[in-house]
Amino acid sequence: MFCRAGSIALFLTGAFGLAPTALGQVASLQGTVLGTDGRPLQDAEVRMEATGKPSAPITTITGSSGRYLFAELPAGVYRLSILEGGVAKLSVNVKMRGEKARIDLDLSPSAGKKIRNYVWVVGRTGSNLPGRWVEKETRSNSTKDLQ
Repeated sequence: MFCRAGSIALFLTGAFGLAPTALGQVASLQGTVLGTDGRPLQDAEVRMEATGKPSAPITTITGSSGRYLFAELPAGVYRLSILEGGVAKLSVNVKMRGEKARIDLDLSPSAGKKIRNYVWVVGRTGSNLPGRWVEKETRSNSTKDLQ
């Protein structure tokens, strides 16, 4: 009996140790970057750096349509930066809460550094309607909370 309980405890400890999503929430972040000319910004580096603890930044490159994607980001506060030719063009703080998020960035001067912030709304329970992106109101400061 003791051996069985010990085996189960050891198995559960190993399962939680090897599966970070079981203990901490992770989610995706995606969006589009428009350049200073208002067109999609291709081959720009999008960098996410955790602000609470020192760690290596997570980076991705925008595609031909200016889209970027971070598939699995743990919940926390990050510094999102757009770099073009090694020069930072925009930096904002982003709070990830463990749910899918979308942030579109416009670097054109006429946009006034307009940032569009979206949240993923799941479909209603009991219906066949899929989830959808809904634009969230932005605040006057540079910190955006994503739900």
